[in-house]
Amino acid sequence: MKKIGLIIIISQIAFSLSLKEIDKNPALYNGKKVTVTGRIKEIRFSISKKGSKYTTFLLDDRAIRIFSFTHLRFREGNGVRVRGVFYKERDGFNMEIVTKPEDISKVSGLNGLVVVGIVLFAAIAWRLYRRYKAGSDIAYKMGVDFEGYVQNLFSQEEWTIAKTAGDLSRKLGRKVEQDSEPDFVMRHKRKNRLFAIECKFRSNLWRGKEEYGILWAPRYKIRNYNRFWEKEKIPVFVVIGLSGTPSDPEHLFLIPLPYLRYQFISENRLKKFERGITDRFALKEFWDNKT
Repeated sequence: MKKIGLIIIISQIAFSLSLKEIDKNPALYNGKKVTVTGRIKEIRFSISKKGSKYTTFLLDDRAIRIFSFTHLRFREGNGVRVRGVFYKERDGFNMEIVTKPEDISKVSGLNGLVVVGIVLFAAIAWRLYRRYKAGSDIAYKMGVDFEGYVQNLFSQEEWTIAKTAGDLSRKLGRKVEQDSEPDFVMRHKRKNRLFAIECKFRSNLWRGKEEYGILWAPRYKIRNYNRFWEKEKIPVFVVIGLSGTPSDPEHLFLIPLPYLRYQFISENRLKKFERGITDRFALKEFWDNKT
């Protein structure tokens, strides 16, 4: 699974959380690194009993204290961006961000509207990212569940799993060459024949330009599957589940890769490849339809 552009954007900007968001969900951010932006209020320059200098201040009108060692060269009303660790409770103080002098920077020309704009953008981006992450995890689980369903249709007495591609890219956060291959390769025990299987589950049909159907894969993946067939000399078949759930689809289709040249396949074309949802896979299905 590839990360969408939103994640790239978030990773490249100085991401600022809304102070209101932290104030509203302190337990969620407790002990975590945060970046906040605002205007300094109630700044105090103090010296501890041991003689250590430190500075504390609030940002805007929020009751979240910013703490930093040494006396900072800032004054009341300065707009600043602060990076630090948020603590719901620390050393008798509630709602505090502990930072270092080098992690506080002045934001030139920052006014109330700019602060509000940054905060709103950050809050919206953060919510969108969390929504994407949740959706990504659900899609990943659905994919794994459907792969398991398909594998169970291969009788252990007749078939063995020769190879699985896995999903290492998602775990490592970078592209893994193996992930461009089909999901797994099945070996027929008696005939010693190999067939590669790519599993795709779709919850419902999608309306194309002229008719209903599904978008089964992006172009680059279709190219990868064809290269795999050419390089490994192993026929590739796509098993598509439609409607129902990944572990109990309402419709099941077994399609040789040459019949899937394009991203979109129509409902009428799909029906030509429909098979029983509980029928065990037999060698004849693959051997008679490998071209």
